[in-house]
Amino acid sequence: MSEKVLCKDCKHMKTNWFNRMIDNHHWFTCEHPNSLYQPKEDLVVGKTEKAYFQSCSRMRSALGDECGPSGKLWEPRNKKDLFKFIKHVSV
Repeated sequence: MSEKVLCKDCKHMKTNWFNRMIDNHHWFTCEHPNSLYQPKEDLVVGKTEKAYFQSCSRMRSALGDECGPSGKLWEPRNKKDLFKFIKHVSV
């Protein structure tokens, strides 16, 4: 069985320094192109919302097909995690 891959070690995870320091994982944002949420335009009223990236917890939840609990879209942030990535991909 491969090691578990964490969103904090993924190159797609973005957050500010304060949330990283206090380990506030609810504000980690996944900036993978598949996590971009494009809201549909409301043709009746004409209002549209801005597109936004979803949170890492939403992408890794059981409901998220994109990354899922296994971390399908995970890529290493640092070179030291390269072997973890190779082990993750091979399983």
